[in-house]
Amino acid sequence: MLSLLFLFGLALLWGTFYVSGLVAYAVYSDCDPLSSGMIEKADQIIPYMVSDKLGHLTGMPGLFVAAVYGGVLSSLSSQGNAIACVVWEDFLKDRPYFRSISDRSATNVIKLLSSLTGVIAIGIGLMAGKLGTIYYVISLIGAAIAGPLCGLFLVGMVVPWANTKGATAGLSFSLAINAWMVMGRFLVSGKSPQRLPLSTDGCHALNGTLGVLANATFAAVMTTPAQPPQPAENTIYDISYCYNGAIGIILNIIVSSFVSCCTGPYMPGDVEERLVYAPCARLYRSLFLLLGGRRRLCPPSEEAVEQRETSLGMLPSPD
Repeated sequence: MLSLLFLFGLALLWGTFYVSGLVAYAVYSDCDPLSSGMIEKADQIIPYMVSDKLGHLTGMPGLFVAAVYGGVLSSLSSQGNAIACVVWEDFLKDRPYFRSISDRSATNVIKLLSSLTGVIAIGIGLMAGKLGTIYYVISLIGAAIAGPLCGLFLVGMVVPWANTKGATAGLSFSLAINAWMVMGRFLVSGKSPQRLPLSTDGCHALNGTLGVLANATFAAVMTTPAQPPQPAENTIYDISYCYNGAIGIILNIIVSSFVSCCTGPYMPGDVEERLVYAPCARLYRSLFLLLGGRRRLCPPSEEAVEQRETSLGMLPSPD
């Protein structure tokens, strides 16, 4: 139930983002603030629209800015604390040096990790501002990381023959390929995503000094001789960032399956069927028998049972 509520809230949030972008495009379709020099970056379009269309309402621009900063700071603090706790629990807690420290010292270490996470996030934010729009950079890097991770989960659910070596190799290979494509897009290609067609014809109707300056700018632009179009050379780095996630998932599944088959795949019965997507488990069993498999479909091995008991022991008790 909580997962469904989370998905509903997430869909509502992202729907608001997309609708806001569509509204901004509809409002300024005939007078692009970016092309006319009213804003410096495309990220400023929504704050500009609020101040332009709702500026007559006292306090509305300030309320908007306060809401945006409040949402960003709350998200940043929550994610920083979560990352600090994960690093402590999974990497530092069981180390010999940290095992004997007091709870107060452990709390100080987590606070330090959270602060370092915030500093790193601010540095990445400053760097992202020079690489393009925030949404473009976040989507590009996020898809490059989320794709291989989603592929790893899918391998565990729908590839019953994949073993540990295969899953590790698939995750490492897909992450390396996606990171190479992302860095190549920034360092080699340097191309930005194509924008929807916009016009500045409606800006001629502006009144006052701004309208005069805008008209002068447009006149100067119109008198500039047009440059002949250069032939575009597309490379692998020019693949749309929207495909990075799918590329990571596909590469992860292919490499995991190949390495698993080369290093000894799991046979039907080695993994509990309830841990694998049922149609995939039945299909694998059928293919195994069809190809002449003579191994007895036995219950899970002692190692698999021990791993299952360990994983269940990590879950919170129902009480």
